[in-house]
Amino acid sequence: MMRTVGADHPITLGNLPAKVRKCLTLECPAHYAVLAEDGRRLVGFFRYEYGPNGTLRARGTWVDPKERGRGLAGALWRHVLKSAKPRRVWVKTVSEGGRGLVSALVREFPRIKWTVV
Repeated sequence: MMRTVGADHPITLGNLPAKVRKCLTLECPAHYAVLAEDGRRLVGFFRYEYGPNGTLRARGTWVDPKERGRGLAGALWRHVLKSAKPRRVWVKTVSEGGRGLVSALVREFPRIKWTVV
């Protein structure tokens, strides 16, 4: 199940479960996050900011190692891109998997102006 949460949720504030803190460094809070949950278990999330000028700034994507390779990160991103309809996306990738995901999204959403760092 996926659900969107706002700025007052612990994930957007950077208060992350220990298993996430070990593998994801978050430099700043986010406005929103889409959470993927299996029952009460957090299995993934995508944190982001969305400005009034139509710019989406990615603030971290994480998927539980047991759930990787199933397309969950892509599903989280697509959920946001289809609902928010940003004109621009700014994203910093830090892994090969992240670079591959963003490359696929750039091809899938060519109308969006992408800044990939």
